[in-house]
Amino acid sequence: TRRRSSRAGRPIRPISTSTTAFELPERDLLAEGTAWDAKTRPLYLSSLYKRKIVAISPDGTARDFIVSGDEGIGPVAGMEVDPLRRGLWAASMVLAEAGIPLGDTTLLAHGLLFHYDVDTGRLRRRYVLRPAKGQRHGFNDLTVMPNGDVYITDSQSGGVYKLGAGGGEIVEVLPPGTYT
Repeated sequence: TRRRSSRAGRPIRPISTSTTAFELPERDLLAEGTAWDAKTRPLYLSSLYKRKIVAISPDGTARDFIVSGDEGIGPVAGMEVDPLRRGLWAASMVLAEAGIPLGDTTLLAHGLLFHYDVDTGRLRRRYVLRPAKGQRHGFNDLTVMPNGDVYITDSQSGGVYKLGAGGGEIVEVLPPGTYT
């Protein structure tokens, strides 16, 4: 193998090296978000295109954690494991203009947040933020605070929302149009 050279003719040295951790047989998964569970050590990948979540064990074995479209989940974006409460949170957006095949358009332009039991895969609860007058939602990234509060970005409206620890309603933190 030849080494690439800079414009000045000096060889370009790699700044790091890596190895392949695993390869998935599903070439069209189009992974978007990742989450990791330090206790049981799987890596979770979310798929926008397939509308599902895949769990990959430390030995590289992949399995569907959530099958395509289960419980009304749309394209899955951000995810995070809550290690203290053993939950996996997943944000979802159902937007026709995204060009992703949708099995169900009932929740089009709704903000969707799913809370799963990370050990069993059972859905604990689905939270839905309905579109307001002239306002569409598309939940994207999220983070779980140490106390269990979940903050979610809404890439469609440009707002930020919060679900308090223990559930309840999704509330606005930063109003729509705050960021693009």
